[in-house]
Amino acid sequence: MEEKDIISLNEENKESFVLVERNKKREREKAILYFKRGLALILLIGICIGAFKLFPSIKALWNKLPFTSNENNESTDTSTISKPSTDSPLPPQSGSTNTSTDTDISNSYAINNIGKQEFKATNESGCDFDFSLKHSSKALEEIYSQYGKEAPVVLITHSQIRESYSNGISYSPSDAFYSDTSNVSYIGAEICKKLNSYGVNAIQISELYASGSIYGSQAEYEAALKNTLKKYPSITYVFNISRGISINDDMTMDKTVLKDGELSYAQISIICGTSSNEANENQTNNVLFAFDFSKFANNKMNNIVKESKISRFELSQSLGPVSLNIDIGDYANSYEEAANSASAFASLFSDYLKEAR
Repeated sequence: MEEKDIISLNEENKESFVLVERNKKREREKAILYFKRGLALILLIGICIGAFKLFPSIKALWNKLPFTSNENNESTDTSTISKPSTDSPLPPQSGSTNTSTDTDISNSYAINNIGKQEFKATNESGCDFDFSLKHSSKALEEIYSQYGKEAPVVLITHSQIRESYSNGISYSPSDAFYSDTSNVSYIGAEICKKLNSYGVNAIQISELYASGSIYGSQAEYEAALKNTLKKYPSITYVFNISRGISINDDMTMDKTVLKDGELSYAQISIICGTSSNEANENQTNNVLFAFDFSKFANNKMNNIVKESKISRFELSQSLGPVSLNIDIGDYANSYEEAANSASAFASLFSDYLKEAR
């Protein structure tokens, strides 16, 4: 019998019949459709399960993205440019800075103290640099003679002023990675205060851009930076103070710490921006300075700088003078470890300027 043969429905009445088509192609299409729907359902279930398991890592990494805000941010900070007094910045609150008091210990992950990391240079861009060239630093007295003794030389900025630190021992994905106290703006204030005490005039911009939102904050940051550089042409160095974050596959974190006597110092990372596969004159100058200063600082203080990284992103560093992102430790470090490093960075940079040839 062929696919479209006439099939009698009543053997006694040969005139009663109907044309029945057995369309094998249509049956195959239906089977394929059911198979695809089943496969899609299985994949959807797998994605949901995977997303649920990875959510803590994704949340933590999202918190570190440039110009990312904390959803619970209710700060109403306004733009300020200040030259700190001799008073210390707001000290950290007693106990853990960011760990919730009601956090279930079963949801906590260890922070591993791996000690001191040896210095490494990382180039994530597609650019090549001639490191036989030397960064030529302008002497401090030369800047003052040109602009006056009160002219600011260093500008401290923060693309996210509320980035905070852990207690240095453990953390939970539900912890606050941002805080209104003991955050990077106070670390920046400490650097600013110390530089001024060493005779290096420094000012700080403390502003929460676009209310902490990822949208518009970069544009606001760059606008504030341009306005400040225009107002103070003497500014020769811009340090965007931040902190890093890194999570292991098992959800633990590693922190690097440099010991000097009784004090522990969070190691520092310096990040230079490029334009992916090319670097302009300012960006090249930033890279040369970063490597020159890293070598100087590590000779003075046993690898206080653990990494000098060249990024493929611009990082708002093409607006004029030497401009770098400085990560004072990581989220895994405690505020106290970061504050110690802030003081050390200011001292080392002051020495660098005064010994500039």
